[in-house]
Amino acid sequence: MLSLGVLSAFARNLNNPELQTSLSAMFRFLCILLLTPFSLWAQEAQLKGHILGLSEQPLQSANVRIQNSSKGVSSDTNGDFIIRVNPGKTSLEITYTGYKKLVQKMDIKGDTLIVFRLEVKTEELDEVVVSSSRFRQSDQLQTTRMSSVTLSEKEINSIPVLGGEADLMKIIQLLPGVTKGVQGSTDLFVRGGAADQNLVLLDGAPVYNTGHLFGFLSVFNPDVLSSVESMNGAFPAEYGGRLSSILDVQTRTALPERTQVKGNIGLLASRLMIEQPLVKDKLSISLAGRRSYVDQVVRLAKQELPYHFYDLNAKMIFRPTKNDQVELTHYAGDDILNFIPGANTSNASRNATAVSILATHLKR
Repeated sequence: MLSLGVLSAFARNLNNPELQTSLSAMFRFLCILLLTPFSLWAQEAQLKGHILGLSEQPLQSANVRIQNSSKGVSSDTNGDFIIRVNPGKTSLEITYTGYKKLVQKMDIKGDTLIVFRLEVKTEELDEVVVSSSRFRQSDQLQTTRMSSVTLSEKEINSIPVLGGEADLMKIIQLLPGVTKGVQGSTDLFVRGGAADQNLVLLDGAPVYNTGHLFGFLSVFNPDVLSSVESMNGAFPAEYGGRLSSILDVQTRTALPERTQVKGNIGLLASRLMIEQPLVKDKLSISLAGRRSYVDQVVRLAKQELPYHFYDLNAKMIFRPTKNDQVELTHYAGDDILNFIPGANTSNASRNATAVSILATHLKR
């Protein structure tokens, strides 16, 4: 009954001019709202594409984009794609890894189907030239020594090892004919020989204990080294007394022109070296030290680590004449292990000392 009353009231008011005007405006608005999307849709054309690569193989997931626009799609497993574009001139950009970018300019008038073929992208690298100079015949006749390898200061410091510390013995273990012992140790086994059959010299003085930290780090401070010669066979008779190899370690021999300070802070140890000329071009002295400081860091946490090691290197160079030079070298190192916490004296130590005096005649 209520619905019939509403309808009858609405029918009586149809002749009302104001109601007729409102209904007419609402009808026009609905027509515009419904027809606008279809008119815009009719303005776009459907561009279908098929992307092929090498050997006419379809390219999957190729990127397709309309230039100067945010519209873009990717090709499917068959290399096909569909994208809607406005009729007229447009530029389509297609990219795919390993292929050259394709930019295709087209004049679209309606729905279009195009096959795109991409070219393989090739990269040309610059040539690599490996060159070397031949040894002069005079250099070859100066020595008959075989199985000898000489390492410079730069080569020694080029291979960081445990805790970022350059280790001479670890580098020697990489040379041909040399085999390392226990993993991480400084022992050398040359051509089947034992570790105690190697002669290790520091400026001519024998060094019997070559390792710190239970053999994981060598005793040679890399800051003071100048060159190292490893002889794995046919070494001269002057180095007699060893059956396996000779390791001749040389420290710096040049007179410094001014005061030089060099240091390094590592994870395991820190080191410092000072070179000081006393008399210009005549006399100089150098001091170098290295110490592990893990025990001091642990002490800040109120803990005890009863072990540390240190190295001390000292060298005096005297040049009485331009052609003569005298070198005095001293090395001292120790591994200190305190079994009793808080004890002032070490319960176990492995002290190593080497002293050498070397007089040479310099060739000019």
